Amino acid sequence: GSIAITDTVDSDGKAIAFGLFTTISFCIIWAKVTQLMIMCLGGFGMVVGFAHRVMHTVERVQQARVEVEATRAKLRPSSNSSALVVFDSVSVAIPSNDPAKARILIKNLSASIPSSICVAGHSKSSLMRVLAGIWPLSSGKISRPAWGKDGIFFVPQANYATQGTLAANVVYPLLIKEVRPSDQEILDILDEVGMGEIASRWGIHEVVNWDMVLSGGECQRLGFARVLFHKPKVAVLDETSSALDMALERRCVEALTRRKIQLLSFAARPSIAEYHEQQLKMGHNGECTEEVGV
Repeated sequence: GSIAITDTVDSDGKAIAFGLFTTISFCIIWAKVTQLMIMCLGGFGMVVGFAHRVMHTVERVQQARVEVEATRAKLRPSSNSSALVVFDSVSVAIPSNDPAKARILIKNLSASIPSSICVAGHSKSSLMRVLAGIWPLSSGKISRPAWGKDGIFFVPQANYATQGTLAANVVYPLLIKEVRPSDQEILDILDEVGMGEIASRWGIHEVVNWDMVLSGGECQRLGFARVLFHKPKVAVLDETSSALDMALERRCVEALTRRKIQLLSFAARPSIAEYHEQQLKMGHNGECTEEVGV
């Protein structure tokens, strides 16, 4: 009888131990499954949030494109052959969702620009943005040439350097396959603005991330190279020589003047004024305070 009792106890103990082990294993597996589900839900939330931000950015870019195109449509092609740009009672304000609260920077500017002019003083970059069609006009009208060859070409202070070949960066924003320039033409332009050494070191057909390679001054010289390639009637320069020394500034600007390209410069640097026939100074109150020959 004692043997039977012992066997029964051992059997029950094994059953209890097995049941406890099974329960613990199930709890561990369930905990892992729960953790995995939480991780998946968290990752799904991150994906949803990222997709939402991307869609919001795309919508905002599309909206900005529509706004810029509408603004540029108000810039009339110049019908006055004797003037490069005409400002007719132009007022400029910082863009705002509430026009009534917009801060006015320039009031009732009227000026006919017959030749190269340097604009200095307050709110000069704001005037350039309106001229480029980036900012809307608060009031008034602007007449200027159309964009492109024999028209108008804008050069910002910090030029965008694309990832690609050096030749593609010179013809930007056009494509190499659209214009098909000769290698010698590109090399001559680069040498003229002091970038011949860079062309020799990297070549003009090697794909490089130029935004990481070029310095600020070299990017500015790239902007001058683009003007030389596109051959506009008017080059609008926004502090485009601020990172250059006097010798390089003279070299780049004189490369434009030799080709009879008219300059409309927005610059605080006094040395740039000597390359222009006129100077326009903007006052603190947003009004034109002085217009003199240089």
